[in-house]
Formats: sequence, structure tokens, C-alpha cells
Amino acid sequence: MVGSYFVQQYYQVLQQQPEFVHQFYADSSTVVRVDGESTETASAIFQIHTLIQTLHFSAIEIKTINSLESWNQGIVVVVSGSVRSKLFNGWRKFVQTFFLAPQEKGYFVMNDVFHFVSDEVTHHHPAPVAPETKVDSQPISSTPSELLGTYFFLILRCVRSCIILSYIGLSKVLGFHVSHIS
Repeated sequence: MVGSYFVQQYYQVLQQQPEFVHQFYADSSTVVRVDGESTETASAIFQIHTLIQTLHFSAIEIKTINSLESWNQGIVVVVSGSVRSKLFNGWRKFVQTFFLAPQEKGYFVMNDVFHFVSDEVTHHHPAPVAPETKVDSQPISSTPSELLGTYFFLILRCVRSCIILSYIGLSKVLGFHVSHIS
């Protein structure tokens, strides 16, 4: 339930008011964007805000949402779908993995890995697919073989980053209260 609610809120803000998406993160958060051979990393609120602003997404289509409870009462959320951007024509498929860390009032995004699945741009709108409704404590559903390795890599990278950051004592967190944004 938390994973699906988070995804609805996050992508609504990302698409309608991207200048506020950084409110889902904290100073201890890490964001990674992977596009082919190019990788960008941001690790503070201002850097995360700047990175998100450079994406210029004009439309987002969510295909699947899967989540499960993880380390230290956190939640791993894996989202797949397609995006349009002012930076390219057509739609590009992506996988995005979040690690939501608990805080006093809810969760914040501790780790976020956004990965374009391929360089291929499709020039037709992807067929609308309703997001999967899974109970958060269920394992991630099976995926096509070409994405399976990517999913495991992204999940392990998020969990590893969270453990490392927690281990070195970066526990300062901010809320991602965006309820005032409609």
C-alpha cells in the first residue's frame, strides 16, 4: 500500500510540479540516473533538485509498480514505464528503483536509481496498462529475462547504498510532505 501511494504522489508531482520533487528526498539521499554509458549521481537536496530539473519529462506512463518491505522497516519500490522528454522525440522505457527509509512521520527517498532500459525511442504512445496492485509485503513479480538482471542490480545497489549511508551515521532525514501541493 505504501509503495503504490508513494508512486502515485511522486510521479504526479514529477509531471505537474517538478520543482517540488526534491521534497521527497533528504540530505542523506542518493540519486543515480543511468542512460546507456552515461551515469549521473546526486547526493544532496540541491544536487538532487538540479538533476531532476534537467530531465524535462513532459509525460510519464507507469506500467508496473512492485514493492516489498526491506531492511530496517524500509520499502523497496520498483517502477517500470515510459517517459517523454523535451530532450528526445517519442517515448523511452525506464525502470526506477526507490528505497524508502522510515522517518518519524512516514518515509523519505533514501536511494533512487532511474535507468533507461534501452536507447530505443518509440514514436507511438505505449498501450495504457493499469498498475499492478500488489500487497507491499509480497515479493517482486517475475520479469522478462532481459530485465531480470537489471532489477536485481538496481535493488541490490539501493539496499547497499542505504546500508553504507546508515553505517557511516548519515541519519539526518527530512520529510517528504507534499500534501500541500495539489
